[in-house]
Amino acid sequence: MTQHHAPTVTSNIYLDMLQLYAVPQFPEGVIFQQNGTPPHYGSIVPKSCSSNSDCFHGGNCTKNGTCSCPTGTNGTLCENAVECIKHPEMCGNGTDVKCVFNVKTKYTMCQCDDKKKMFNHFDERCA
Repeated sequence: MTQHHAPTVTSNIYLDMLQLYAVPQFPEGVIFQQNGTPPHYGSIVPKSCSSNSDCFHGGNCTKNGTCSCPTGTNGTLCENAVECIKHPEMCGNGTDVKCVFNVKTKYTMCQCDDKKKMFNHFDERCA
């Protein structure tokens, strides 16, 4: 799984709860990343970059503080895997699997939380 080392705060709170109770108005300078695993799970991430490590999925930080994203990703910091967003059903409804962007292959894939298991697209589950 791709690791991101930019200063982020990951929330275990569902988006609905976060918006209603925890942070009614997001502070300036952050965006909410909805990555779809599980539904409404996300991260608060900064709106600009200062180095390549601030960009997700192997993106490059440009001189003007924006990320140049690899094909298959988009977003201010390349935080979105396009196919995962276009096809949220791609990895089934399991809570033990995530749709991820593979930086090496430039493709999205379903990755099981248990690294010993593989996602079976026919059964839509990790086995």
